[in-house]
Amino acid sequence: MFSALLNNQVDAVLFSAPTLHYFAARGWSGKVKLVGPEFRKLDIGFATPINSPHRREINAALLSLRDDGSYDRIYAKWFGSD
Repeated sequence: MFSALLNNQVDAVLFSAPTLHYFAARGWSGKVKLVGPEFRKLDIGFATPINSPHRREINAALLSLRDDGSYDRIYAKWFGSD
């Protein structure tokens, strides 16, 4: 589907937003662009065993990334800015 888009065989593709953002910002910069709102936003999570000692550490680390702005910087690096 991505090859068809780049070869002008199709006008658009519908796929997961993080994947499209990555390719639009990194691999296809200037060749494609994202248009319109996100079709169906889904949250992504990390699965751990029910009693994992790492669950709280993972949650704390993710919250810290959000709070200090690191998440936004990482997102912009890999997926571009909105």
